[in-house]
Amino acid sequence: MRINLSNAAQSVASVISNVHENVQRLVGGVHKQKSEDEILVDSINQARYELARAESLFNELTDEAAIDYAAYNILAARAKYVYLLDLAKKLHVKF
Repeated sequence: MRINLSNAAQSVASVISNVHENVQRLVGGVHKQKSEDEILVDSINQARYELARAESLFNELTDEAAIDYAAYNILAARAKYVYLLDLAKKLHVKF
């Protein structure tokens, strides 16, 4: 009994291709890629959270060196937040 390796290889390749396509469809449905607008909105929300954390930390500290560090973090977080808001405004992203 002779097995035609060429046909067998083509059959295996076809099965693998079908499995690959099915997996891509399943994964694509579960993990939709975010649009640039959605990524920007997520970044703005994250920056807002970071600013709130920095301000909260500043309000709790008593050590002078730690207060300076916290003040720097507030300035950095605020600058990031304002930059992202300006970018959203320029790109006409509404949220």
